[in-house]
Amino acid sequence: MADLATFLAENGALPWAWGSVDCCMALADWIVANGSGDPLDMYRGTYADEAGYLAIVVKRGGLLPVIADGCARAGLSTVTDPSIGVVAVIGALIAPTLQQPAIWGGSGWLVRGPDGFATMDAPALGMWSV
Repeated sequence: MADLATFLAENGALPWAWGSVDCCMALADWIVANGSGDPLDMYRGTYADEAGYLAIVVKRGGLLPVIADGCARAGLSTVTDPSIGVVAVIGALIAPTLQQPAIWGGSGWLVRGPDGFATMDAPALGMWSV
């Protein structure tokens, strides 16, 4: 497995840019760093702001199906318990716009925001091993 601390530091230092360096693309970049194909290649660079991101999420019925489909295409296996480096969609199943892509850091879910990674406490809706 790639070194999570190094990935978080390097990715977190990049300037936020919707469609290339954002919450979803950080998750995809972590998966790629661990040797899988890009699970979100079909979305990379296709939106340039939050409205474009939300349009994709709402059209697909939430972030969970977007990430689940991408993880399946990348060959990742679903898991039921988090371990360091596992990727997930966290949040509320009934609120598609409140779902977040996350990486398990050992003591909580790490979510990429405009200022880097922060820990978030929310239920996992789906998890995949990298």
